Amino acid sequence: MKKELNAEELHITTLNRIRDSHLSTYEKSWDNESLRYIMEEPKEIDELLYDILKRINQWRDGLSFEFIVEQLTKLGQAPSLLYDDNGFFAVTSEGMQEVAMDEFTPTDLHINHWIEAKLWKPTIREALYFYLDNEI
Repeated sequence: MKKELNAEELHITTLNRIRDSHLSTYEKSWDNESLRYIMEEPKEIDELLYDILKRINQWRDGLSFEFIVEQLTKLGQAPSLLYDDNGFFAVTSEGMQEVAMDEFTPTDLHINHWIEAKLWKPTIREALYFYLDNEI
């Protein structure tokens, strides 16, 4: 069963689709021979980005954690929710992933995060708000 979006979520989702359309058109204009884009980057890409981020912050109390992270990911962010053994949460995009050097050997990939003490919050929502206030 698919969840019905509320008005704020629908507006943000629509803006993100419009932004994605502009971005897709721009990326399709890449010319391999000249190694440049044929068209100028549409200013709407950045304008919509800032508008979406503003709306996420403005309506964050009525948006679910999952929705916010999904929309930020579509904007090129990489927020990660972390949990420590003491019951605290952090949302961060800082991290490093080890990449396997041998393409023929199956291997596990690991991502490491360096988390400052100030990032750890007692609830997921507080951790998300701290991320939005300080990273976005």
